[in-house]
Amino acid sequence: MLPEGLALESSQPEAQRSDDLLFWNLASVPAGSERTILLKVKPTRTGAFEHAATVSMLAGGKSRTQVREPKLKVEQTATSGKVLKGQRVQFKIAISNPGDGPARDVVVQAKLSPGLRHEAESGGPVERDQLFESRKIDEIPSGGRVVLDTLVADTVLAGAQTCLVVVHSPDVLPGNDDAKSLATVTVVEPRLKLALAGPVKRYTDTQANYTIALENPGTATARNVLVQVTLPVSGKLAFLPSGAKWNASTRRLSWALPQIDPGEKEKITLPFQVRVGGPGFFQVDAEAKADGGLFDKGTCRTDVTGIAHVVFDVTEDQRSADVGDEITFQIKIRNLGTKDATMLQVWAKISPNVAVMRTLGNDEQAHFRAPDKTDELVFPAIERLAAGKEMVLSILVKARQPGLATCRVFLLHDEMEREVDKVAYTRVTTINRQ
Repeated sequence: MLPEGLALESSQPEAQRSDDLLFWNLASVPAGSERTILLKVKPTRTGAFEHAATVSMLAGGKSRTQVREPKLKVEQTATSGKVLKGQRVQFKIAISNPGDGPARDVVVQAKLSPGLRHEAESGGPVERDQLFESRKIDEIPSGGRVVLDTLVADTVLAGAQTCLVVVHSPDVLPGNDDAKSLATVTVVEPRLKLALAGPVKRYTDTQANYTIALENPGTATARNVLVQVTLPVSGKLAFLPSGAKWNASTRRLSWALPQIDPGEKEKITLPFQVRVGGPGFFQVDAEAKADGGLFDKGTCRTDVTGIAHVVFDVTEDQRSADVGDEITFQIKIRNLGTKDATMLQVWAKISPNVAVMRTLGNDEQAHFRAPDKTDELVFPAIERLAAGKEMVLSILVKARQPGLATCRVFLLHDEMEREVDKVAYTRVTTINRQ
């Protein structure tokens, strides 16, 4: 402060004025040095003057804080992009820290899709689609990289399957896409589909045609395919199909196929023919199997019904006869089938040059179709002729006029659509008895 009665003329360094105060800003005074301020004043009155100077300074300090950011990154690869169902797939997982600070208490988690199954260390399977902790890492330093034990999973379902790996740490901000990884593998699976087709009904001792349709509706090749057909004892293989083998002791027909590729166009058809036996259900069983436990089967049941196979012959007891002689026409009827023949109808047409005397073989005599039609003879209906049986009917006639004497016999039964006929004949002659 400049007291009253003094006027400032000059100062070195130059002073700054604020009201009655003079002050100098010296910036800094190095340690061990001094600074001198030269002040020149001029008195303006008489008397005593007091001079006072005040020195003040500021002291301070500074510090530096380094902020670092740890980061997490997942690297994941599968051993193969395509795996056969039932085989194992391996996922190689590595966790790195590309940040500039350490990441502590890192937790690694993996989630398998339903088609993959991981065997836990305890030996039991981890439930499908369950999130399970793979490993906890205490710390990953900046720039560090940790390779985890290979994650091995069994493939249990076909299709696209995934392994999602997620890592997190309390030191790392969430939401970073690099902190998770999704690996996808395609699980392929061969399959077998067998269909056996055959007739619903057949008659005994006839040929039945069967067909096996075999295809692979899966996504991988089925290898070492074996197709087998088992025939019942009542059937007989008509002939050996091309490329097949027949085992008489096991009654098995078999085909060996190296492989069946997937797809509708690769469908394989295997036909075979069987002569069926007696009446009843004739069951044919077929199966197909291939590597990897592939298996399918099919069954076809054919209702084998008996058939009445009726045949007959008409014979005469003499090839030539004289007028007045008796001639016997014999009708032998046989059922060669496997089913009873029912409602057999037998009738005969006799030539006019013979006269019917009587009939034999039935409890009742045959009768003329009409009183004025003595050339048409109708036998009583035969209700049943058992399979393997036969019967004989006879017609006794008397020759009346020379010429060809004929007996045409007609037969019809329930299972015949129309009648069949056969004829026997005898030459009737006249002899001069003089």
